[in-house]
Amino acid sequence: MSLGDSEWSSFESNSVFDRIPEYNKIILDLSKGNLNGNFSLNKRKSKLSHSIRDILFDQKNDELSYFALFMDSNNASNYLKFLLDVNNFKLTAKNLINLNERIENIEQKENFESNCIQNHYKNFVQDAISIFEKYISKDAKYSIQLNSELITEIISNF
Repeated sequence: MSLGDSEWSSFESNSVFDRIPEYNKIILDLSKGNLNGNFSLNKRKSKLSHSIRDILFDQKNDELSYFALFMDSNNASNYLKFLLDVNNFKLTAKNLINLNERIENIEQKENFESNCIQNHYKNFVQDAISIFEKYISKDAKYSIQLNSELITEIISNF
């Protein structure tokens, strides 16, 4: 059963939708094809909801274990492991840069640099190779699907 034009207009004018703040603006924006909208849906966002970024990288939340179970149940845990490993790799890179900057201020930089920085750099390169072999290579244990252009770009940057 469908509503005719006159029935729809009477339903629409007496609906609960009229009581929703900014409803008319939302409908107008959506009818113009403005799916991004200039309205803020965040005003109605639940405090209990978190973005994927919050779940993955916010240390205050315990949702990561539940998200890991969800990803595992959807046979997608490799993507989660990959994201976490890449994030750890980025943190290591930042720490290596900070360490290098601190060493520049030390008078005996040559001795310290030759031992410490070179060892850290070797570990850093080994971590990058390990991530590649673990997730991206053809023989990857935890293979993830990436498009061929991205794989080519990754290989060319090695």
